[in-house]
Amino acid sequence: MKQDEHAQKEIEALLIKVRNGDEDAFSALCDRFSPMLGALLSQFSGGSAYEAEQAQEASIALYRAALTYASADGAVTFGLYARICVRNALISFLRAHHKAADACSLDELGAGFWRDDKSPLDTLITAEAAADIYRRAKTVLSSFERRVFELYMEEQSVERMARELGKSEKSVRNAIQRVRAKLRGSAS
Repeated sequence: MKQDEHAQKEIEALLIKVRNGDEDAFSALCDRFSPMLGALLSQFSGGSAYEAEQAQEASIALYRAALTYASADGAVTFGLYARICVRNALISFLRAHHKAADACSLDELGAGFWRDDKSPLDTLITAEAAADIYRRAKTVLSSFERRVFELYMEEQSVERMARELGKSEKSVRNAIQRVRAKLRGSAS
């Protein structure tokens, strides 16, 4: 038996154990594929603040790969399959965190916008994000939604907004949801 065939048989034996819930087998699988995981993590991290989360995401992707790999025809080795799964998971992770970093939520802009414990740089970044959201609000929101947005940013309660606008509380809540969706959608 060739060395590659022997290694593949060992991996397949580990996969069976992982599927049966053997944690030690998964640890052994992680050890065996740690060079691949390390290479992918270094390729995608670049000194990211999310390195620990990325490592966890890679480990989860390896576990999912172990559970879903099917070697019926042997066309794709587990190593290649796992690499593709981990790579795709890291790409998805970075896309999700990139969007989250670019978006500034309405709640961030509301309460505590000018907190004393923020650094000047944090305050400037938040102010720039706020200005960007206000610019987008002018272009994508209806006049009613813009008014709801303004009252929301003034930290008015839904009840008070409804009274001031002459609308039901349900109408105001629905408008807040539309505002969030439109502003989130226009950020992409």
